[in-house]
Amino acid sequence: MEVSSVSLGAVLRRFVPRFLKFHDLSLQQRKVLGSIIACKTPALGGHEFGCAKCGRRHCVYHACRDRHCPQCQHYQSQQWLERQLQDVLPVPYFHVVFTLAQELNLVIRYNERRLYDLLFAKVSQTLQTFARDPEHLGGQLGFMGILHTWGQALPYHPHLHLVVAQGGLNEQGQWVRPKSPGQFLFPVIALSEVFQGKMLSALERLYKQGKLKFPDELTRNGFPDQLRMAASKKWEVEIRRPFAGPEPFLRYVGRYTHRVAISSSRLLQADEKGVTFRYKDYREQGRWKKMILPGIEFVRRFVQHILPKGFQRLRYYGWMAGAKRREALGKLREQLVQQTQCVVALLVKQAEGKSLSPPRYRCPFCRSEQVTWLGELAPGRTVGRSDSS
Repeated sequence: MEVSSVSLGAVLRRFVPRFLKFHDLSLQQRKVLGSIIACKTPALGGHEFGCAKCGRRHCVYHACRDRHCPQCQHYQSQQWLERQLQDVLPVPYFHVVFTLAQELNLVIRYNERRLYDLLFAKVSQTLQTFARDPEHLGGQLGFMGILHTWGQALPYHPHLHLVVAQGGLNEQGQWVRPKSPGQFLFPVIALSEVFQGKMLSALERLYKQGKLKFPDELTRNGFPDQLRMAASKKWEVEIRRPFAGPEPFLRYVGRYTHRVAISSSRLLQADEKGVTFRYKDYREQGRWKKMILPGIEFVRRFVQHILPKGFQRLRYYGWMAGAKRREALGKLREQLVQQTQCVVALLVKQAEGKSLSPPRYRCPFCRSEQVTWLGELAPGRTVGRSDSS
């Protein structure tokens, strides 16, 4: 595997000015691109350090902390994982993916907030409808959903990842298990058909009420045909095998909760030819391949994955949601006390050993730890020729 030689910020610094000559952006999109471009550069300021061993100075620049920035999300992911450690139960967890028909991509792009919310709502309704049925579970599910809008080569591909506990709470607050132990709660084909029906019915209703935006009248008038095309296809709902315990579950979920459209580790080169990056081709069993996109096209693809301001892409449902979460977890621990205590004790011990400690800065020139903080740098100011970011 090749090592990345370029960061996303560097790619955007190079190509965004050209992109803006041909494309308009919203205020939110401009803000996100500006944050990533400035991340860990003198534009955001930082801290100046001096090395007692070699006598040279360097600085560490501030991060932008934007949720679309790959440089910032790894650390945020680790912090999130630590907060989740004691909420994991000793039951199997499933990874479920709900994908929309590509015929709906255009209308979703023009109605992002409304239709992303609709996707979350209809997925939740579908799962809980099946969960309430005594033939399947007879209880309320607990799960989290994470919105992703991209594929490996950065096409627009909105879909929802869910992590679902294999079991639920009945009306008496008792933990109930699925009727077929070792298997998922619900039949996947039926799940897909119900979800498809709920989503299409809601879209048709919004269209008739005039609540959907379109780029032009031609697209608006042709939307019923797009709905019929989407209805004629089988929508993909994928249910993957359960995780083998809490630790693999946490590692896996941590990768999904804070993932961005493309990480710097996948970027290989940026020059006048364009941007070269690695991607997995799942049509060939996840084989790694290279792709070269013109710089402006790369920026265009990245921009379409910038979420609306304040949009919550990670959500909790059922007994995992809000105030219900703590109450439900307390009841479940009482019922599963022996197993839970063992698991939680193990996870707490692991968390103590792996918890994030304050970064220890080394001199970038001689690698000495004899580094002294000299002061804060104002945004835009550099230290000089020996600076390091």
